Amino acid sequence: MNKSLVIIQDVPTQFDVPLYNQIADEAPFQLFVIYTQVVTQDAEIGRMPQWDHIREHRYQHHFLKNDERKSLKRVVELACGFQPDHVIISGYWPKLHRDLLPPLRRRGISIGLRSDNTLQHSKLAGIRGVVKRWYLKTLLARYDVWHPVGNKAANYLEHLSAERRPVSFFSYNVDNRWFCGNARASRRDKTQQLTQLGFSQESYVILGVMKWSEREDPMTLLYAFEQYQQYNGNARLVLVGDGPLKAQVNERVKKLGDLVHTPGYASYSQLPHWYGLADVFVHPSPNEPWGVSVSEALASGVPVIASTGVGAAIEQVSEGVNGFVFEHGNIHSLVDALKKWQLIADVKTSKQISHLCESALDEWNYETTIENFQGVLNDG
Repeated sequence: MNKSLVIIQDVPTQFDVPLYNQIADEAPFQLFVIYTQVVTQDAEIGRMPQWDHIREHRYQHHFLKNDERKSLKRVVELACGFQPDHVIISGYWPKLHRDLLPPLRRRGISIGLRSDNTLQHSKLAGIRGVVKRWYLKTLLARYDVWHPVGNKAANYLEHLSAERRPVSFFSYNVDNRWFCGNARASRRDKTQQLTQLGFSQESYVILGVMKWSEREDPMTLLYAFEQYQQYNGNARLVLVGDGPLKAQVNERVKKLGDLVHTPGYASYSQLPHWYGLADVFVHPSPNEPWGVSVSEALASGVPVIASTGVGAAIEQVSEGVNGFVFEHGNIHSLVDALKKWQLIADVKTSKQISHLCESALDEWNYETTIENFQGVLNDG
């Protein structure tokens, strides 16, 4: 009889739904997903996320209704009705996620925590930090398995907990094959696309895909691009996004003229088009515990230059191989990284570069995640 896994998370995401669909298609075990929240408008961009690549939810799932969110008993019944061998709860927010622990434990069900927190991105100093450490130490001990999104998240859990738990990674992987195939298709029309943007065929395209907010820091990229463009006259910037810093971004872009193209917010299905156009991708965020766009770019065969504030970059970018990491907020460090990468790119073919980027995700894919799930289910 197949093992059974229940996952409890707030909302569907652009990276998890394709994973769950793959599990449904391959059926290595039974999967049931409970969504506890309603997808709402993203406050930073002032609109609903457009994950239009998600055509269907082929896996068994349930969106909690308003009255169900208020009934802990009902949610427990839903989860237990699937007779799970293991339940993964994504994070300890909202409160419902924490409240589910005691009744599930009383029923003898194995419970795992998915977490993306890192020590670097957490405030643990002062009296509040002491209280938070004490609370998390107690809370983390109540889970049977930890499912961190990466090594830095695993270090966070081990540092704060008094007891070690088995670790099974549940990363924010993306649909690597989907990005790779669509970016390659877009790349075949690169000459025409450059012309449509008013860029010359010799253009060296730097891409940024981000929310125009202080958290993702588009201004550092704009200032660095201006300096780098003086070094490489063929450099052009495509800055995809929108957000509260729109006025500042547009003011800077206006000074740079036709060196920069800003297509605005892009729906998810449009992203491979922009990755396929890029020679290098930059993620400047000073405070991003993971940063899914790093994986998206690498899967698209595009080298990544990301800041020290981006968790995924520390785990997936090999310096001088598929990109560089620069000191967040440091314009000169970013310019230097762009220059160093260009020297490397000048002696490699585009095919070689794409291969190095794509192969960086050999262990960061849905297949690995499914294997990790199976390991936990079989050990339970």
